[in-house]
Amino acid sequence: MLWRKLISSLILAIVLVSVDYRYAVVDRAAPLVDLVVQPIVTASSLPQQFFDWIYTHYRGVEELIEENRVLRQQLLEDVFWAQSVGALEAENRRLRTLAQLDVPAHSQRVLVAEVTKINTSAFRQTITINRGTRDGTYVGQPVLDERGVVGQISSTSLFQSTVLLVTDVSHALLVRNARTDDRYLAHGNGQGLTLRFVPRHNDLEPGDVLLTSGLDDTYPEQHLVGRITQVTAQPGRDFLEADVQAEAQLHRNREVLLVWHRKPAEEAGDAD
Repeated sequence: MLWRKLISSLILAIVLVSVDYRYAVVDRAAPLVDLVVQPIVTASSLPQQFFDWIYTHYRGVEELIEENRVLRQQLLEDVFWAQSVGALEAENRRLRTLAQLDVPAHSQRVLVAEVTKINTSAFRQTITINRGTRDGTYVGQPVLDERGVVGQISSTSLFQSTVLLVTDVSHALLVRNARTDDRYLAHGNGQGLTLRFVPRHNDLEPGDVLLTSGLDDTYPEQHLVGRITQVTAQPGRDFLEADVQAEAQLHRNREVLLVWHRKPAEEAGDAD
């Protein structure tokens, strides 16, 4: 029985090959077969193409997110060093004039931190960041963003720290008027900052730019704090009062920059 099937198959194969050789049946039927089979092949490959597209798309999105994060961090660091150039140039000029002055110098370290929480109540203006003592943070450490001064660290734990914003009512810093070089104490008022008890004879105008003075041992000098929006004369008093709009994006930051402004010995002393 098996031999009969084998012989029959061989005979049929020979007949078909002979017919195809003589009349080219396969060549003529190929377009019709291709027309029927091609949609089936295309449909069967759609799931694989779909998953390939999903993988490529999301992989590209992840790469873009990571690239964006790296570029934002680099931008913050570049802005900080660019702002520091003016202070370094001024320091060089002073050193050339006062060649005998022994000025202690120490390098500044910076680190990008992510903002994890924002507290903007009328009584407290703080943000929480994802850097703590394991990263070397310390109370009083200055915090900046790409536009200016954000505030200083008020408390720190192992994995996170609280930053007191410059607009908090308990915060004050010594600033310098970039136009006149006068120094003032800027107090937070919950929404911006206020210059209080400014003598009337001082040259103070709306639009004046206020920079860190570098004299309060907290903030490095020459960093933007804010701009004066209004100057008010106190009735019956010999003082002026000025409203200041903070330049930093205090409530909209996703990342901020921590600056190691003090010497290591001073930081260790604070920790003790």
